[in-house]
Amino acid sequence: MAKRISIQKTTLKDWGDVNQSLHRVAMINAIIEKAHAESELARLEIDKKLDMMTADVVDEKLGLERNIELFCKDHRGEFGETRTKEFYFGLVKLRWLPPRIIVRAKWTIAKVLEELKRAKLTHHIRVKEELDKDSLKGEDPGKLRDLGLDLMQDEEFFYEAFKKDLPGGGD
Repeated sequence: MAKRISIQKTTLKDWGDVNQSLHRVAMINAIIEKAHAESELARLEIDKKLDMMTADVVDEKLGLERNIELFCKDHRGEFGETRTKEFYFGLVKLRWLPPRIIVRAKWTIAKVLEELKRAKLTHHIRVKEELDKDSLKGEDPGKLRDLGLDLMQDEEFFYEAFKKDLPGGGD
């Protein structure tokens, strides 16, 4: 595996060196992209072969699972308090999922909110308070400090290596 070098001080002497380094980065990116594409194609071929090899048993397994589920639901009264039946080759279990609230057909959230207000059940309506950070950016920095806030702005380095004049590259 190649050793990674941590550069603390630049070895570049001028903007021509920067351009040459960007050219090398673009070439390396092209090599990496090609390797990833070849790997993905190989993986897709393996997945396709695996799917073809196991299609029959996967279908059989799905049928068996569905059949077991239907039998258990038809015989739910035979389950004990734990709602589990254990066998030599495995176990089956029925469990209640946590209850959830759903909006009924032909109703909307807006209509439900309206009905809750009409029925004086507003304690079931959640009101979320949060900072509007975008609007605060226009405030005086001194005022922001008094409010327990600071305005921060970081600088980020960015580069883009173009694929010009590379084998298999664009343009």
